Amino acid sequence: MSLVLKAGADTDNLVFMYNTDDCSSPLKCLLAYDAPERGSREPMTGLQLEPDYPATYTLHAVFAGSVDIYGLISDARITLIEECAFDFFEG
Repeated sequence: MSLVLKAGADTDNLVFMYNTDDCSSPLKCLLAYDAPERGSREPMTGLQLEPDYPATYTLHAVFAGSVDIYGLISDARITLIEECAFDFFEG
């Protein structure tokens, strides 16, 4: 189970604190945010010419204390953290 403790923004990344049952202290996660994009439409008819793209959050670093453990965590955990960030920020 995960719990968002706090979230904020620095210059280039979103900072997301992620708490998990198997870690004694929260993990500081740095995520990049890509805003949603609306695909182009035909001006006269409104027919969609390109697909819409939803907002995405991409995890770039995970710190346990001052150590980056991104390379040590599983792909499933990375996906879970990105989904938690999406749910928190896009609510």
